[in-house]
Amino acid sequence: MKSPVVSPLAQIEWTIGDLDVPRHLFAELFGARPIEEAFSAALAGPHMEIEHLGLGQAVLQLCRPLIDATVHWHALAEKGPHVYNLTYFVDDMSVVLERCAAANIENEWHFPLGDIYKRIVPEENLAGSLEAAMLATRERVGFNLEIAETFWANEPEPRLLYPAYHPDWPSQAERTGPLELINVMTPDIAGAIETLAAIFGDALVTLLPITLNSPEQLMEAVVELGRVRIHYLQETTSATDSAISAVQSLALPVTDIAAIEAAAAKRGLSIEPCGNNLFEPMQPGIESTKRICTRNVLGIDLVVRSVESDP
Repeated sequence: MKSPVVSPLAQIEWTIGDLDVPRHLFAELFGARPIEEAFSAALAGPHMEIEHLGLGQAVLQLCRPLIDATVHWHALAEKGPHVYNLTYFVDDMSVVLERCAAANIENEWHFPLGDIYKRIVPEENLAGSLEAAMLATRERVGFNLEIAETFWANEPEPRLLYPAYHPDWPSQAERTGPLELINVMTPDIAGAIETLAAIFGDALVTLLPITLNSPEQLMEAVVELGRVRIHYLQETTSATDSAISAVQSLALPVTDIAAIEAAAAKRGLSIEPCGNNLFEPMQPGIESTKRICTRNVLGIDLVVRSVESDP
């Protein structure tokens, strides 16, 4: 079966109960700021507040559900703040949906985006199906997947939307390099990778096959999708097996780790040496890698490594 052509990671979407706290947190830690303001305003409405932040050449989409008729509301009530989905653009939506149907992956909802895009992009610039699908993959892979076809024939100037890793994307945060790693805990690494391969085929690249990391007593594997690595971790003892799959942390290289530590401490966030392998799989923690404990606010932690440690 044909594999889709997949874009770089476009969005990391949160469901969250407060926009002010994460907005200020990302600004103070990384110098991140709102982007795509016309687009996020067009997406929002009486059902949801939405804000887009630029961080590590990906868009963070913060979603605050306002009514209980949305899946985000119920997900927030059940799990607290968390990464709800990752978003990718593909060349042909029908290919993805065919592959999902063959693998019994549910299309949670399918929604038109044409009217939203037309509010911010001239109609003559648009192309593709102008639709998106939300694939119910969280229990299998640790996050849902939002898939849409690339929707412009050519994007107008000035740019209103920022395709991830575009060569001329301006800096969106003062202290970070590109997002490098998404850490996901799962009770079934093999099942997670099989699910992603069923959807994306050859677009999914295996960088580290399922391997036992004996010092950490973890099974781990690494795949790459859309120029970002996804690092899967699985406890090796049944007594401590994670019952669900979920994103645990994002890993970013940073240019001023001292300033980030100071900002985190000012906010009362604890900072820990990263003694495990949440940044570099199969490698021991190093002094320049730190975990900022933001789980109570974001539902995940942030792992940072000083680029000054690079050879």
